[in-house]
Order: sequence, then C-alpha cells, then structure tokens
Amino acid sequence: MIAVLKGFFSHRKTRKAIWVLFFLLSVLFIYMTYFVADQLNVMEGEVSPSTIEANRTIIFEDVNQTEENRQNAAARVPDIHMLDQDVIPEQEKDVEEWVNLWRVLLPIGREDRLDAARPLVQSYSLREEQAEEFFSLDLVALNHLRNEAASLMESVWSKGVRQEEVEDARRAILDEISKMDYDLTEAHFLETLFNCIELRPNYIFNEAGTIAAREEAARRENPVLITVRKNQKIVDKGEVVTAEQIEILRALGYQRSVEPYLMTLGALCLAALMAYLAYRHIRQYHKNLLQKEGNVKLLALLFVMSLFAARLATAINTGSDAGMAELSGYLIPAAMGSILVAILLDSMLAVYFSAALAFFIGIMTGNQIAYAVTAFVGSLVGVYIVSRYSQRTDWVKAGIYISLTNCAAVLCFSLINNSPWQIMLWSVCFAVISGFVSPVLAYGSLPFLESAFKITSMMRLMELANPNQPLLKELLVKAPGTYNHCIMVGNLAEAAADAVGADTVLVRAGAYYHDIGKIKRPYFFVENQLSGENPHDKLTPALSAMILASHVKDGADLARQNNLPESLIDFISQHHGTSVMKYFYHKALETREDQAPVAESDFRYGGPKPQSKETALVMLADNVEAAIRSMNLGGAGQDKLETAVRKIIKDRLDDGQLDESDLTMRELTVIAQVFCRALGGMYHSRVEYPDNVIAEMEKGKRKDEDSNTEPAEADPDSSGIEAVALEGTPEDGARIRNPS
Repeated sequence: MIAVLKGFFSHRKTRKAIWVLFFLLSVLFIYMTYFVADQLNVMEGEVSPSTIEANRTIIFEDVNQTEENRQNAAARVPDIHMLDQDVIPEQEKDVEEWVNLWRVLLPIGREDRLDAARPLVQSYSLREEQAEEFFSLDLVALNHLRNEAASLMESVWSKGVRQEEVEDARRAILDEISKMDYDLTEAHFLETLFNCIELRPNYIFNEAGTIAAREEAARRENPVLITVRKNQKIVDKGEVVTAEQIEILRALGYQRSVEPYLMTLGALCLAALMAYLAYRHIRQYHKNLLQKEGNVKLLALLFVMSLFAARLATAINTGSDAGMAELSGYLIPAAMGSILVAILLDSMLAVYFSAALAFFIGIMTGNQIAYAVTAFVGSLVGVYIVSRYSQRTDWVKAGIYISLTNCAAVLCFSLINNSPWQIMLWSVCFAVISGFVSPVLAYGSLPFLESAFKITSMMRLMELANPNQPLLKELLVKAPGTYNHCIMVGNLAEAAADAVGADTVLVRAGAYYHDIGKIKRPYFFVENQLSGENPHDKLTPALSAMILASHVKDGADLARQNNLPESLIDFISQHHGTSVMKYFYHKALETREDQAPVAESDFRYGGPKPQSKETALVMLADNVEAAIRSMNLGGAGQDKLETAVRKIIKDRLDDGQLDESDLTMRELTVIAQVFCRALGGMYHSRVEYPDNVIAEMEKGKRKDEDSNTEPAEADPDSSGIEAVALEGTPEDGARIRNPS
C-alpha cells in the first residue's frame, strides 16, 4: 500500500493536481468563513435568542418589495388601444348602401313607390309617413345627404371610438345634425340614416401591446436594494423577528439560504480562472519558473497566505459605528504577498499577483472598489521598491512608500465619496498601518520560505556576501591570498554583470565563494605561497593537476556542509568548467620519458561548464584576474592588458567553455571592455623616476630617520615592486619566477 502511494505521488502531474486542489479548497474555506455565517434557526414571529449584528457589509435585493413595486408599475399602465383603419371605409360603404336604397326608388311612380318601399320600411321599422316624406328628395339631394352623412361620421370616428363609446358617438352626430341648417326632411333623413345603420368601434383594445407595455414597465422598475453595513444591529435579544429581518439574516447567511453558497461558488470559480490565467502568464513570460515544481507551490501558498491575512484583517472590529466598521479593509496587508513574490520568484510576476489579489480583496470587502484599488497600488509600489533591493534600509523605504501610496488612494476615494473628515482621518491611519505591516510580515516570513522551498533570494545572497560570514573569515585566515583574489574577481564579475544585465548580487556572492575549496590545501596555490617555496616542484605534473582539480570538489563539499544554496555551489563547480591546466600539461609533455603519451583529459577539470551568464562571468573574471596579476605590464600596460584580456576570453571561447552559457558575442565584447577598464585602474603603471632623483630621495629619507625619534612612513607608491610572470600560461599553483 505504501509503495502504491509512493508511486502515485511520484508523478509530477499528480503533485500538481494536488497543489491546485489545495489552492482551490483553501480559497473555498476562506470565503466560506466570510460568506457563510453561523446558522441561527429563528422564524418570523419568534423571539430572537440573542442580539445579532451584521458580520460584513452587504447589499442585497428585497425580492418581495421589488416584486410589489413591479406589479404596481404594471398596473399603472392603461389599456392600449389601436385605430382600425378599415372601420370608417366600411361605415361609409354602409351609408352609401342606405342612400342607394332610396335612390333606386326615384324612377318609380309616386303611386307605386310606397309599395316598392314597403320591404325597406319593414326592415328598418320605419313609418309610412317617413317614407312618403323621403320620397320628396331628388337625386341631387340624396347625393348631398350621402356626403354630409359620411363627413359627420368621419369627423367623429377619426378621433377613435371605443366599444363603450359607440352610442355616445351616435348621439353626438344626431346632436350635430340638429344644430346644422338642414330643412326638416333632410334632417329627418340623416337622423334616420344614423339610427338605422350599424356603427362599430374603430379604437379597439390591443391585448398583446398592453401585455408587452406592462411587462416593460415592470422590467424598468429598479430592484429595491437594502444596504447592511458591518456591525449594524439586525435584531435585539428578545425582539420579535419580522419578515424584513429574516430576509437580512438570510442574505448574511444566518438563515439557511442558497445565496452565501452561490457567492462562495462564484469566488471559487474566479479563483480557478485566475489560476489558469496565472499558469498561461507564467508559461508565456516566465517559462523558467515552471522548471522547478516548488515555484508553483510557493506561488499558490503565497496567494493563500495573502488571502488569509486579508480575511483576518476584515474580521477586525474597527468600531461600532457603521462608517468606522467598514474601514477594516484598509488594514489588509496586501503588499506582503506581492513583495515576497518579487523577492523569491519574479518582479513582473508579482505585478500579476497584485492585480489578482486585488480582485479577491474587492470581493471580500463587499465589492468595494476603494479597497481593491488601494491594495493594488500599494502592492505595486512594494514590488518596485524591493525589486531594487540593495540594503536593509530598503525595507524601511518600502514601508514608507507603501504607506504614502495607500494614503494617496484613500484620500482620493474619500473625496470621491464625500466622506466625513473623521472617517477620512481614520482611513489614512489604517492605510499607514497596513503600509508598514506589509514589509514587516514579508521580512519575517522570508527566511522560512527560503528554507522550505530552497530558494536563494537577493537578501540571502547579500547576507552570504558579508565578509563576516564564518566561511569567508576562515578563507581569510587560512588562505589570505585566495581571499584577496576572490574579492578582486567579485569586483570584476560584478562590473561585467551590470554591463550585460546579469544578476550582480548573485555574481558577487558566487565570486566570493568560488575558490572556497582552497581552504583545505591553501599552500598548494601560488597566491598563498608567501615564503616562495612551491610544493609542486617536488610533485609530478599529474599529481599536481589532481591536487589543483580537487579544490573544486572540496569547495562543493564544504559549501554543502555549511548549507550554502545550490546557486552558489554552481559557481564553485563551474568556475573552471572543463578547461585544461595548461602549465602542468605542458610540463608533463616536457618531462615525459621515452615519448610516453600524455592524455590531455588527465589535465582537465571535471566540470561542468558554466550553465548561466553569471557562472560564465566568474570563470572569465577568475582567469583574467589571475593572469593579469602575474604580468609585468611595464610602460605599455594598457595595450598589453587589452591584448591579454581578449586573448584569455578567446581561448575560453575556442575551448568551448562558454557553449552552455547564455553569453553572446556582443556581450563578450562588452565584458572585455569592462575588464580592461577595471583592471586598468587596479594595475596602473607607476611613474619611473630618474636615478639621480631616486638617490636624492633616499638621501633625504636617511636624514629624516636620523633626526626623528620615530621612523617616517614610507610611500607605498615609491617602494620597488618586483614584476613577476608565470612560466607559461597562468594557472593556480604555477611557479612564479623573477623575469630578471
């Protein structure tokens, strides 16, 4: 079973999935503590067993009141009617037909008209006297009355007549006829016409349009929002709970409802989305971070830590007043996580981290944009400050600048929201506290995170480069020449790193420790042979080469024993690469017997070759410094210096030692220029005094010694320095000789 579990967890994808699950579950837990409050099973009309206050600021919709308002808005919309354009023409046609019934009777004789009109009289319930009266109208009169009837009907129906208004419209026409200057027969004809024909409404009810209008009115009605502020009292102990209070308790999560869980689910989905975007961001812009599994774990852990710190800050009770209670969002130490990401991983990734964290802080503080923006700008300033970290006081600067930025953001939003000056003052105070707490928390957690995830930060490198480190002090005591050499290499490599954009802090620390293995056998290396006796004179070239090569392995072992980070051990292992110890190789060729074969591989370092710009820079600086220190530059020092530097770099390039580093040919040219400029100041040529001037200076010096009780201090620049040169190519442990 244990073997199965080990095999299961040995897969990298499985471990990644576990960490993703840890991240999502952590976010879920944190937001559940915020959205889902303790359950309180109290019903409407019951007595509250305790005083209940809001655990956060929320804005929620009063569903019942919103629905009531929408129903009222719909009811206020009147019925919608529409004009039926076909009604007037149809009624005009009815008028025409009515007139035609009398027009066709005109050709019939007067004696027979009554018999012919009897069906008409019976159909419309007319009296015979009326028919006889209408027989007096001729064709011209009938046509005139037809037009008059159509005009009267259209004047009323053009305004629209509803169903219930038809009879009123008929009476209005009849009243209009009575007022007009018609003779008695014409008036009776028109009145009979409008009493006999069927009049229909033309302003009819539009059911579909009315429903749509009422739905639109209800939709336009804004929802009724209730704002409950943090620490606001909802219900007193012993108070009868109302329906409105129940709604508030449900929204806060005190009553069993789905809203808090949906909000938590939304936060979880947002976390999954941000995690995916973070993965895409890292894969595209920081692909090297994915090569180490611990980096992804660290990023997830820092986000959870920052979110948890934000949750703790929002739980702080900043006052009973509703306005004061909301200010806890300004206490969130948002910059803490961003600072740690910038130091431990990457400063550009820290910018994305700051933005993502600001979103979640905004959600946690009740969708308050002021807290999200303040967290974001403060985090950005923290990232920018620590990205240029060079000394401990930068942590203080970070606290000051984050506080000032937070205050600026707070003041802006206070002015926008027209906050009272008391609230503005407290907001500024909380922003200052957050600004200083963030770097303090980051500084305190940094050593633990470095140790847990085996990451060497810039701060750790600066500590290791301190000369008071035990290993460097031991190097100074046991191998002072090597110590001085390491300091010089550090100066050269750091200057070159700055010129080509490499990590200057890492380069300096690596240079200080690259020859730490010489502590074990310091006297086998020429810079520590102060007495002039060289033990290599008594050893075979092969044995000497083996002793010199062993300082690389000894240094790596010593570094691991002293818990130095792997990034520094790389400098120890790679600063010679697989280069040849040429001095002892040529010596072996010269001293071999009977032309015995000498394998060049026996005189190469074990490697590996430099794998980065930084380790390659230390290799070049190490070779250049050792070679130039052994040269007699003379009067033409600068020319010889430049020639020697370029030759050494070219030799290393031709030997393939730089093949696995990221250095380009252009950068190598820049490096050579930097080396020449730096070494020109270190090993500048001395002024040569004429013999007579030197004799006078010596004579004056003797007089001063005779006349003073204490000997005068000699001028170091006037002391004779004997030029030395290596026999052959400069190498550690090579015999130095007097060129004279």
